[in-house]
Amino acid sequence: MTISELEKSLLALSVNERARLALALLHSLESQDPDTYENWESVISERAAAYRNGDSKTEAADHVLARLRERERNFASRRVG
Repeated sequence: MTISELEKSLLALSVNERARLALALLHSLESQDPDTYENWESVISERAAAYRNGDSKTEAADHVLARLRERERNFASRRVG
């Protein structure tokens, strides 16, 4: 079975079944390495400090969400077409 065939079959599942599968797939991507969590905590702390100090570039959430929606529309149109 190709990835395209698998994708087509999976998209035929119900919304609840797809959500359950999506959650399982996301959990499978999570690292079990404790160092990964420590590294992320460090990155988050650094980014939060940069934000508080005004050293990071910010963008309004509505602009970010609009850009993501546009990307998703473009992605979906490539899959259909």
